Amino acid sequence: MKALITFIFTFLLTIIVNFGFSQFFKAGIILGVNGSQITGDNMLGFNKGGINSGLFIEHQLIKNENLSLRFEINYTQKGSRRLLDPYTITPGIWDLYRADYIEIPFMLDYIIYKQYGITAGLASAFNVNEKYIPRDGSDFEDFNLAKKFETSLLIGLTFHFSEKLVFFGRYQSSIYNFSTASNTPIWQIWGDVRKGYIHVLTSAGLRYYFNLK
Repeated sequence: MKALITFIFTFLLTIIVNFGFSQFFKAGIILGVNGSQITGDNMLGFNKGGINSGLFIEHQLIKNENLSLRFEINYTQKGSRRLLDPYTITPGIWDLYRADYIEIPFMLDYIIYKQYGITAGLASAFNVNEKYIPRDGSDFEDFNLAKKFETSLLIGLTFHFSEKLVFFGRYQSSIYNFSTASNTPIWQIWGDVRKGYIHVLTSAGLRYYFNLK
């Protein structure tokens, strides 16, 4: 699996850099972190930290200089963590669950005022790794809860420090239940009693453009 991930990133880096140095496209790197939780696991709070970083290629629409389309390829760590407080009994069905994804967001950016902008889009993701530690603290080597593919909705804000450097903050949520568990419906929003598992993330980071002065 690690070899596959290395190959994907190397292949896409070559494409992104080649396209990025053309006059119609801009390319760069994304460096970010996130806090995540899972709706439906009886735990609250974005307690699970992770990486949300990768590469991107962007095209600015000629008829509207404030509007641009962006394709990203990111390594994203999702999941949830139970805070272990010796003085209280924290509810939850596990101590830690982590699901790692190769994620491909398609984003639309719009600058609304000077350096300030908004961003929104959809992301498709491929699950590449899982880690599960139950309430008793034992470690499971092989644990399969997540479906191989996931689709998410993303919204956020941007701040342009310069043409080469942009700060972003995002909120991201699975559109449907990411779990293969038989007791969870596909659409959590329509679940009457048993809710599905939904990844929810808040992310922050920087976009750096390679081919700008």
